[in-house]
Amino acid sequence: MASNPTRSVPALAPVGSVRVADHDPVGARFIVCLVRSWLLLLLLLVPGILAATPDGGPLCGLVRDADEGALLPGVLVRWEDQQGGVLTDAQGRFCLPARQAGEHRLRVETMGFAPLERSVRIPAEGPVPEMELSLARRALELPGIQVLAEEGRGGGSSGSTSRIDRATIEHLQASSLADLFQLLPGQISTNPSLAGARQPLLRQLPTTAAAGRAAALGTALVVDGAPLSNAANLQTDLTILNAGPESPPPFSSTAGGAPDLRRISPDEIESLEVIRGVPSVRHGEVTAGAILLRTRIGAREPEVRTRLNPTLFDISGTAGGGDGVERSGWSATVVYTASQNDPRQPVEGYDRGTVNLAWRSPELAGGTLRNSLRLQAFRTLDERRRDPDDFRQQREQRALDRGVRATLSGEWEPERLNDRVRFTWTASGSVEDQEGSYQSLVNRSISPIATAFSDTTMVAEYGPSEYLNRTTVHGRPIHAYARVEGEARGGLGGWRHRLRAGLEFRHDENRGDGRRFDLATPPRKNYSVGDRPRAYSDVPALQIISAYLEDRLSGSLLGREVELEAGLRFDNVNPRGPFSGQFGTELQPRGNLQIIPAPDALPALALRAGAGRLAKAPPLAYLFPGPRYFDLVNLNYYHPDAAQRLLILTTRVVEPSNEGARSFTTRKVEGGLSWRGARSPVGHPLRGVDAHLTLFHERTRGAYGWDRALVSFPVERFQVLETPAGRPPVVAPDPARVDTFFTAYDVPAPTWAYDTRGLELTLDLPEWSAARTSLSLTGGWFRTRARNEAPTIDVWAFVGSSRPAERAGVYPSSGTRRERATTTLHLIHRVPEVGMVLTGSLQTVWWDRDRATGITPYPEGFVDRAARVTSLTPEEARSEAFRDLRRTLPETAGVEERRPPLPMLNLRLSKALPAGLELSFFLNNALSHRPLHERRRGTGFERRNPPLFFGAEVTGRVGGWR
Repeated sequence: MASNPTRSVPALAPVGSVRVADHDPVGARFIVCLVRSWLLLLLLLVPGILAATPDGGPLCGLVRDADEGALLPGVLVRWEDQQGGVLTDAQGRFCLPARQAGEHRLRVETMGFAPLERSVRIPAEGPVPEMELSLARRALELPGIQVLAEEGRGGGSSGSTSRIDRATIEHLQASSLADLFQLLPGQISTNPSLAGARQPLLRQLPTTAAAGRAAALGTALVVDGAPLSNAANLQTDLTILNAGPESPPPFSSTAGGAPDLRRISPDEIESLEVIRGVPSVRHGEVTAGAILLRTRIGAREPEVRTRLNPTLFDISGTAGGGDGVERSGWSATVVYTASQNDPRQPVEGYDRGTVNLAWRSPELAGGTLRNSLRLQAFRTLDERRRDPDDFRQQREQRALDRGVRATLSGEWEPERLNDRVRFTWTASGSVEDQEGSYQSLVNRSISPIATAFSDTTMVAEYGPSEYLNRTTVHGRPIHAYARVEGEARGGLGGWRHRLRAGLEFRHDENRGDGRRFDLATPPRKNYSVGDRPRAYSDVPALQIISAYLEDRLSGSLLGREVELEAGLRFDNVNPRGPFSGQFGTELQPRGNLQIIPAPDALPALALRAGAGRLAKAPPLAYLFPGPRYFDLVNLNYYHPDAAQRLLILTTRVVEPSNEGARSFTTRKVEGGLSWRGARSPVGHPLRGVDAHLTLFHERTRGAYGWDRALVSFPVERFQVLETPAGRPPVVAPDPARVDTFFTAYDVPAPTWAYDTRGLELTLDLPEWSAARTSLSLTGGWFRTRARNEAPTIDVWAFVGSSRPAERAGVYPSSGTRRERATTTLHLIHRVPEVGMVLTGSLQTVWWDRDRATGITPYPEGFVDRAARVTSLTPEEARSEAFRDLRRTLPETAGVEERRPPLPMLNLRLSKALPAGLELSFFLNNALSHRPLHERRRGTGFERRNPPLFFGAEVTGRVGGWR
C-alpha cells in the first residue's frame, strides 16, 4: 500500500542539505579561461589607452551666481564618481579632463551656495558643448529643483536605478533611511516612525517573516563605497515551542536580516542611489538590490536643523570647510533623535545619536592622487522600561547598540594617461557593542535546575515555581572590508571599452559575551527543551574573498547605438583554497544592455534589458546557531521535606550541523524602455518628457529561515525501592523501563523560495510655465510568492503528550502569495523667486490581494515513532486508512483577501525665510481617509491607511563662514 519507505524529509535533519560540492574544477577552469581572455583584451587595448584621446575632449564652462549673475571663482567642479576635481579660476571658468562618451554626473559645490548636480552627456564624436552653471544660495531658489527620486540616473549601472539627492531628502522630511524608499516606483507612503526595527523591501511585497528577512538580508547597504555588514549580528534568543520558529526575541533585533535602517539619519546623507535591477559585478553579497549611500563631506556653512512631529524630536548640526583640491576639505555632522511612538506609553522609546567626521586630502602628485577618511560613532537605544505600576510581572526590554566605523578610500590616475587608467581602493572597519536584555516573572510548575553542558545523567536540584528571570544577550560584531580596483578605458575596432577588475575581502566575527542568565532562574522553557548560556567569542568567523571582471563597451552596430555592461563575479566563502570554500563558491555572471534603435530620428528612445545571477552568504546566526539542550527527567520524587527529595536528570546535547550550507541565490531578468526628453531635438513635442517602463522577474532559491525539527531520545525511567525517613529514596540500580521521548527544536534551513514579478513605471512631464507646476506619475504592479519548500511535519502529534501518537502526518510545502498595484501622482509647484516648493501627492492602491497557497488537509506521507518516513500516493492520502492524518483547516484557509481601491493625499511645503532660515511642513493623509475593510478571512475589520499625521522642520544657516 505505502511506497518508498526510506524517503528523507528536510525537517528531520539537523540543518539544511548539501547542494553542491565545495570544490568545482569545471568552474575553476572557466575562471582561468575567462581571466586569460580579459588579459588578452587588455593587451589589445593598450595602444588605444596610451595613444587615443578620450571621446569629446574636455568639459569646460562657467559658474555664475544665480541671483546676481556674477562669475564665481574658487568653485569645486568634479565628476561625482571621483573624489577630486578642479576649481574655477578668477573668471569663474573651469575645464575638466576628457571623459569617455556616455552620461556622467557632474557635481558643483562651494561655501555659501547650495550644491548643484547635473547629468552631462559626452558625445561620441565632436567637441563637448560648453556649459554655464548657476548656483543659488539656497536649493529652494533653484529653478526646476528636484524633489522626487530621479529614475535611471545612477552612476554607471544600466539596470533599474533611482537616485535621491539632498534637496529631495530635505523636502520629504524623513526620520530615517527607511522613509526614503517611499519615493521608489510602486512603494507606498507611510508616516515617519522609529517604532520597531526597519528593514528594506525594494521590490518584494510583505508576505512571510522568513521571506521578508531573506529579502532584507539580500539588500546590500553600501555607505561611502564600503558595505554596512550585519553578518555577525547574533542578538537572538531561544524560541520556546509554544511560539513559531520565526518568532523574534523579546528585544529589538535584526539578526539574520539587514542592518536596522533607523540607525542612519537622513541628515547624514548627501545622496542615495537605489539599484533595483541587475547591479554591476562590483557589488557583491546582494540578491534583492543595492543601496548606495554617500554621506556629507566638503565645504558648507554651519547648519542647524530641527525636526518635530507628534512622535519625534530631532536636532542636527553640520559644518565644513576646505575644497579638497588646493587644501584639505573637512566636514562634521552631529545628530540626536528622541522618539516615542505612543504618547500613552511613556515607558517605550527610541533614542539615536550619531557623530560623523569626514576629511578629504588636497590633490597630490599633480592632481592624480586623492584620499578621503570618514569616521562615525553612533548609539541607539530601543527600550521598554519597567512600568512603575507593574509590581507583579516587572517586565522590561532593552536593546542598546553602540559602535564606531572608519572608512579610508582613495584613487590614483596616472597623469600621462589622462583619465584612461584609474586605480581605486577602499578599506573599512567597524566595531559594535550590542546589548539586548529582557526581564519578566516566570510562573511554572516546580522544575529541575539543569546545569550540565554535555551528555550526562546526574542528580539535580529542584528550582522555584516562580522567579524573576533576567536574560542579557551581549554581542560585539567586528567587520573588516577591503577592495582594490583597476579601471582602463580605450578603443578597439571602433568600440569604446571600460575594463574594470577588482579584488574584495570581507571578515565578520563576534567577540561578545553572548547569552547570559542565572542557571537557577533560566528563561521560560517547555517540553524538556533546555537552555544554557553561550559565549559568542567561540563562534568562528565568516570570511569571503571575491574577484570580479567587467567590461562596459559602447559603439554603433547596424546604425544603432549599443551599450553593453557584462561581467563575472566569483565569491569564495570561508576559503579552503583558491577555488574551494567551506561554504561553497559562487559564480555570478551579470549583464545590462541598452540600445538606441534610431539615434538620428529618435535619440531619446532607448531599449533596456538585464539579466544576472546574484548570491548572498548566510550570516553567522544561520551558520552557527549553537547547541541545543534537552533535559529529560529519569526520576521525579518530590517530597514536602527537602531532605527526602530526589531528582535524576539526563541532559542530551544536539549540535546542529552546517555541513553543506552555502549562499542563497537570485536570478534577475528585466527589460524595458526609456524616453529621455532632453536628448530629443529642439522643438520636439516630447522634449521635456522623461518616461521609464520596466518589466522584471526575480527568482530566489535556498534562502534561509527557521524550521522546527523533530527529535527523539530514549529515556530510562527509574523506580523507587525504599523511602527512608529524612533521606532521599533508594532507587533500583537498573531502569524499570525505557521510553521514547519526542520533542522539537528550531534549526536554520535553506528551504525558503520566493519569486517576484511586476512592472514599474515613471512619467515626468515638463513644467507648465503659466502655473509653474509639473506633473510626475510613478507606479508599480508587484506579485510575490513565498513558500517553504520543505514539507511540514505535525510535530504536535508526538510533542507535548504523555501518550504520543503512533504516526504524524507530513504535509506538502505551503506559502503565501500577494499582489498589489499602486500609482502616485505628484503635482509640484515651484516659485524659485521666493524659494518655495509645494508638492501634492495622490497615492492610490488599486488592489491589494493575498492568500495562502499549497494548503491541503491531506498528507503526502507520515513519520512513525522510529523516525521513518513513508510516502503516500494521493489516493492513499484520501483513503479511510489514513483518515487520522487529515488536518482540520478553517473554511476560509484558502480564501483570497481582496481589498478595494484606496486613495490617500499627502502634502509637503518647503519655504525659504529671511536670515538664512528654511521651513518645511508635511501633512500625511490630509483628508484623514481611513475606511474599514471587512476581512474575508477570519473575523473583524481592518483599518486602512495610516492616521492623519503632520510635522515640521526648521533649518538655520550661518552665512559668512570660512
